[in-house]
Amino acid sequence: AVLSSLASQPRSLVVQIRGLDLIAALVAARQRSPPVAVDLAIAALNRFPEVPELVEVAIMALARLLSFDEEKVEEPMD
Repeated sequence: AVLSSLASQPRSLVVQIRGLDLIAALVAARQRSPPVAVDLAIAALNRFPEVPELVEVAIMALARLLSFDEEKVEEPMD
């Protein structure tokens, strides 16, 4: 019922709601089990590959969950 009502909403609103749901699910799952949170993020990528904003959120969440520290990654010098 909720998804059918979301289908009639503007795309940006649907993306925001899905993104917030994803973030909430990841936060809750991370507290219980980081591997479950990683699985959720991957599932979101698989389920909504056509929504770039959601894919971006899922990838950022995965990076955080996997403790990827972007600041420590050095870019090669030219």
